[in-house]
Amino acid sequence: METIRLATFNLWWRLGDADRRQPAITSVLRREQLHHLITWLADTEGEDLPMALVGDFNAGPDFDEMRPLTNRAAPYDPRLALVDSWECINPQDPGYTWDRSNPNRPSGEASYRIDYVFVGQDRADDVGRVRSSERLGTHPVEGVVASDHLGVVTEIQATPTLAPPG
Repeated sequence: METIRLATFNLWWRLGDADRRQPAITSVLRREQLHHLITWLADTEGEDLPMALVGDFNAGPDFDEMRPLTNRAAPYDPRLALVDSWECINPQDPGYTWDRSNPNRPSGEASYRIDYVFVGQDRADDVGRVRSSERLGTHPVEGVVASDHLGVVTEIQATPTLAPPG
């Protein structure tokens, strides 16, 4: 089995429209956090390993700070090409993980997808290819909803399926 490089991160928690006092500052702070994180990941050893970046990013895919990660703007660092596993498999489904139907989260806020699994997919041997991505916790278990967020479960290709070039 191939080794996979996994990083987890939690960005500043205030959603831009939920923090009406300073939404622009919140977005700039998360953008700085992401810039430093992606640069650090690109600079550290292990670039030849498949990469997965997962976590609570506290921003929707179209928020300014997320656009470089969701392929809606130039990447933070071109050395680290990542794809959003949810959009890769479910391009027409918003995949909300901060969902207003969840009884554990504050009412009145919009639904967003703020929890992500980003995967590097630039390997010739197909390792790291997203095979599936689904939300976890969409239904109560024995009447209990586990969190105010829904989880994301992503299956990625861990062994080569294509012959390496050369």
